[in-house]
Amino acid sequence: MKFCRFLSILLAFVLLSSVLSCFAFAEGIVEPQLNYTKNIDAFITISGGKATVTGNISPLASTETRKVSIIVYLQRKENGKWHSLDSWSGSATNATAKASGSKAIERGYEYRALAVGRISTAEGVLLERPTSASSSQSY
Repeated sequence: MKFCRFLSILLAFVLLSSVLSCFAFAEGIVEPQLNYTKNIDAFITISGGKATVTGNISPLASTETRKVSIIVYLQRKENGKWHSLDSWSGSATNATAKASGSKAIERGYEYRALAVGRISTAEGVLLERPTSASSSQSY
């Protein structure tokens, strides 16, 4: 009888520990490890019926040549999914690549900027493809 009680208490403790550790992991923020990218950012501003999006990506300093490129998308949320309305691109070598553009938008939607970057070798071999999304803006 004492053994069953001991097993019950042990099982309850194990289950409680598992539940608490799940909550601890759920609250943690997971960020991707970037090996070749210093930063990538996406921004959106809305004014006068027009959305302007901007994106930039900077490579980490390296003794090797790095091709850096970015595409920034203007996206609208429809039926719970993000759809791209337009895109702009930019590129650089061993420097920050920037892209930006503007477009007239409709009322009644959420909008955001999505930046998709690429860091490649001088020969064009892809090293990293980081992304970043701005916070959404309602209009």
